[in-house]
Amino acid sequence: MESSISKPISLFAFIIVIVCQSVLAEIIQVPKDHATIQAGIDAAVDGDTVLVADGLYVGVGNVNLNFKGKPITVKSASGAYKCTIDCQKTNQTRGFTFHHRETKDAIVSGFTIKNGNFKKGNGGGIHCFEASPTIISCILTENVAEAGGGIFCDNAFTIIIDCLITKNQAKGGGGIQSHRSSPTITGCRIGENTAGTGGGVFLTESSVVVTNTLVYKNQADYGGGILCWSGSLLFLHSCTITDNIAMYGGGLFFSESDTMLVNSILHQNSGRINNEPQQIYFGKSDQSTVADISYCLIQGGRTGVISDETVTLKWGSGNISNDPMFVNPTAGDYRLQDNSLGIASGIKDDSMPTVDIEGHDRPFPAESRPDLGAYEHNRGKRVSDQPDDPLPAISPGVLITTNKGQIRLEVYPESAPITVKNFYRLIQEQFYDGLTFHRYVPKFVIQGGCPLGTGAGGPGWTIRGEFQDPSLRSKMPKHTRGVLAMARAQAPDSAGSQFYICLENAPHLDGNYTAFGQVINGMEVVDQLRQGDKMISVQLIADTSVPRLPSIITIPDTNLRARLEEVLGKNAGEAITKDDLVKLKELKAEHRKISDLTGLEHCTNLTYLNLNHNQISNLSPLVNLTNLVMLELHYNQLKQLDVLADANLPSLELLSIVSNQISDLKGLVTANLPNLARLYLNNNQIDDVSQLIGNTGSLGEINLKNNPLNSAALFTHIPALKTKGIKIEYDMPEGIVMFKDASLEKAIRTALGIPTELLKKEDFKRLTKLSARDAEISDITGIENCVNLYFLDLGVNGISDISALRNLKSLRYLCIEENKVPDISALAELVNLRDGLRLSLNGISDISPLKNLVLLKGELNLSHNNISDISPLATLTNLTGLNICCNNISNLSTLKNLKQLKYLAADSNNISDISPIQDLTKLKTLFLTNNFISGINSLIENKGVSGEIKLQNNPLSKESVFIHIPELQARGISVLFDPIPNSKLSFSKTKKVSVNQLFAVNILVDEVSNLVGWTTVIEYSMSMLELQSAKEGDALDTKRKGTFFQEGKINNQSGTLTGLSSVYLGTGGVEASGILVTLTFKAIKDGQSYLRFKKVKFSNPKGKVIPVDIVDTTITVSSVPPCDVNADGSINIFDLILVAQSFGQEVKARVDTNGDGVVSIFDLIVVAQCFGQ
Repeated sequence: MESSISKPISLFAFIIVIVCQSVLAEIIQVPKDHATIQAGIDAAVDGDTVLVADGLYVGVGNVNLNFKGKPITVKSASGAYKCTIDCQKTNQTRGFTFHHRETKDAIVSGFTIKNGNFKKGNGGGIHCFEASPTIISCILTENVAEAGGGIFCDNAFTIIIDCLITKNQAKGGGGIQSHRSSPTITGCRIGENTAGTGGGVFLTESSVVVTNTLVYKNQADYGGGILCWSGSLLFLHSCTITDNIAMYGGGLFFSESDTMLVNSILHQNSGRINNEPQQIYFGKSDQSTVADISYCLIQGGRTGVISDETVTLKWGSGNISNDPMFVNPTAGDYRLQDNSLGIASGIKDDSMPTVDIEGHDRPFPAESRPDLGAYEHNRGKRVSDQPDDPLPAISPGVLITTNKGQIRLEVYPESAPITVKNFYRLIQEQFYDGLTFHRYVPKFVIQGGCPLGTGAGGPGWTIRGEFQDPSLRSKMPKHTRGVLAMARAQAPDSAGSQFYICLENAPHLDGNYTAFGQVINGMEVVDQLRQGDKMISVQLIADTSVPRLPSIITIPDTNLRARLEEVLGKNAGEAITKDDLVKLKELKAEHRKISDLTGLEHCTNLTYLNLNHNQISNLSPLVNLTNLVMLELHYNQLKQLDVLADANLPSLELLSIVSNQISDLKGLVTANLPNLARLYLNNNQIDDVSQLIGNTGSLGEINLKNNPLNSAALFTHIPALKTKGIKIEYDMPEGIVMFKDASLEKAIRTALGIPTELLKKEDFKRLTKLSARDAEISDITGIENCVNLYFLDLGVNGISDISALRNLKSLRYLCIEENKVPDISALAELVNLRDGLRLSLNGISDISPLKNLVLLKGELNLSHNNISDISPLATLTNLTGLNICCNNISNLSTLKNLKQLKYLAADSNNISDISPIQDLTKLKTLFLTNNFISGINSLIENKGVSGEIKLQNNPLSKESVFIHIPELQARGISVLFDPIPNSKLSFSKTKKVSVNQLFAVNILVDEVSNLVGWTTVIEYSMSMLELQSAKEGDALDTKRKGTFFQEGKINNQSGTLTGLSSVYLGTGGVEASGILVTLTFKAIKDGQSYLRFKKVKFSNPKGKVIPVDIVDTTITVSSVPPCDVNADGSINIFDLILVAQSFGQEVKARVDTNGDGVVSIFDLIVVAQCFGQ
């Protein structure tokens, strides 16, 4: 049974532990306590805080910071704006690395992390792998990486709070990339980042929660703001996604990923191709995806979401499409203005954050609904008294009795429900009775409804401008004669009670005002009204209360009216009613000189309409004929299709607008044409077809023949449409040049000064110089037309195939350094190259194509490749400069022909013999560092060499250092070299050996400091010695940490031991003296054999060469055993006598039997031990 005091004791013990922990936790100050941030981290233990003083932190110890798994806090003293970690763009350098399963208790707070550079890796600013740190109030800016320019999360649960992530770059995830992770992003600003995919954020196989976050002004090819890929899930709550740009998915891009959006704003995101609004884009997918959107402001409403049949779009309640009315988006202020409809339009739910991005209470005031987006409006709910009365089941008409007569109107609640409810309410309250028509504009409008009679009054409230909602706007009647609409001030949501009736067609008002009704009787009364006329009464009339007269339709165009009279069997001038027009299924009206289609909007059951060969310039009346299947408009006067932007033609399968004057297809971008299969646009003035990319519907055939199509249309957009299976007929102009690479095309257009027009072959003939360095070019197809180029710089790109250069026979200078071009066979034909050729950093091994470039005089740069054979250069006798650094070259014999060389760089190769340089008398610069050169006598023999010579990191002989270099210096030549060190590499002394004897030779080192590894080649006389084995000694492993020893490859046919090496496995280097290796030989023939070192390299922990003095040796092999002093074939007393007689005399080789250089009693012992042999 539990003791009655056990709980209090346990609680007390727990409190003691907590207090002790808080007391034991330390604050470690940088640089006060430790010079660098990493030193402070290393000194910290669990629970400590490393407090970093204000300032700029750079270099080792202040970058690539590693928590090493510790649950500690590293924070700045005064915040990110005063404490900066600058990685200085140093390669493979970032701010923080979390790779040791850190938890949320590993906290980074209050730093600016900038200039990280991980182009060959991920995470330019911070990298999290299988770790879940907390990152608070940091600024990550101007960092670069392969993925995750600012932050990269891999199998991580990183928490990112209150951070500014801006101006970072990556191929994927300019700001943040999450891979198989579940980070939480709260209260952040992610803006002005760039990437190929996911400008702001890129998710792959991730589940991410983003709240109270602003994602703005990011750019990418796919997903300007956020891209979700491959089974990801994005939960977006109370966020603002705006001003982002992408080719596809300006705001959000989804592929095989689900999303839930609540209380968020997506506005003013756009597609790069046509700069049209593009808020959410669902890419082609092999699996179904779900998008659940509620209580969000989405520009364009449903039409702002581009999806296909694989997407289940759950368009929930509370969504609006109005302008959010940001305070100053140009300046980056995305808070809401006082009259924004985003205020108090959200929903309270369990996931709603309780503060906004700035820390203000959400919602405010507490009893209201939350605002949409990242910012809570600090003045609370927008005051609005909009009518909440339900609409009647049957909408009554309206009868206006004026001093000039009666006007009957019908209203359309399905197109403007709020406006109609407001109108009904005002009528029921007798608001309009006795008011005047205060504004009359001839042939435009008559306007009334102002209680002041001046146009400045209203009911005391305003209503939403429903024309801003695309789903409602498409249902509204167009501004034709007799249409009823709400007047408003400049603000879109400023309408109250004033209305107007159109006296003539006014298409420029479409989409800018809420049209909600139509005069059905009494238009002649409307025509008589003038300013000051009075509305005696305005009443609602049900169909049962007042007999409804037939709806007579006005047909202003007499030619159209005449054709309709024919089709309907009417007499000339006989009334045409709405019921008449509704009955029409087909209408053919060719060659009728029709210019105005007003009235056809009532032909709602038309399936076929032929209006070929007329004078039509406006299609407004046709945009809501939902049953129309075929529409033909050949040979009219149409110049643009903007009116189709809100068209709702779901049944249309064929649209033929052949032989008009159309130059712009923008109207087709948002038109609802889901079943359009055939689109004929031939014989127009169309140059740009990018608008067709995003709204192809069911298109199977497009005719674009005889249009002035631009380069982008021909080479980018039409091919893109073809990939969707669409058959396209078009004209390819003769002589047009096609580019596969947009970056190359841009560079050439800039050089030619032709920004948009089609590029023809003759244009390229005037291009003589092109510099497109670091321009992200990967394919140079098309450059073969630049036949007059004499200067071409394509360095630092991603080019792999240069076959297109074969035709550029005029080239005198070519640079393709730092690309991916191992095959340079195309250069064989560029025989006029003479001013320079730069091919470094390409992985080239075969340079035989260069042998034809006999005119080449300027520098040839072949550095940093895989070249071992330079013999093809023998023909380049005019060369004055050659750079072959960092290759695998050992034989320089070819250079003896290149007598015009003034500059030669051959650093970091396998060169030991430089005798071919002896005849290069014009050399003024010679770089030979990091090779295997010991002797430099050929430089002494070269009487013309001058200027500068670099010989560092070579095993120079004493003769070279102490005799030859001073001679060169005395001639005024600057020589850089490493002085002979105290360190020495040598062979042990060896006693005399005889044929068939096995013997050992030790490789010795003496006083080699900070040694971490070595390699050498051993050479010996293969006719006298046979190498049996090589075994490592202990000179490198003095600390007993182990080595990685390679015993090399023995070749007794050539007398070499190659690949002999060893690397110390401990940390740091060692002080090495003693035996490195023991070599075991067998003597096979008498004589003297050389034993020497070649290609010696001793290295320190930083990879630098340690200079050592190298001492070779010789070994004497005798066919007669050493004990047979008199060489008579037997060992006996006479051999002893010869040795004894030599005591104290000059040493002779045969009597010194033990080979120690002295004849003594020990030589007698050696002979005595051999008696009888």
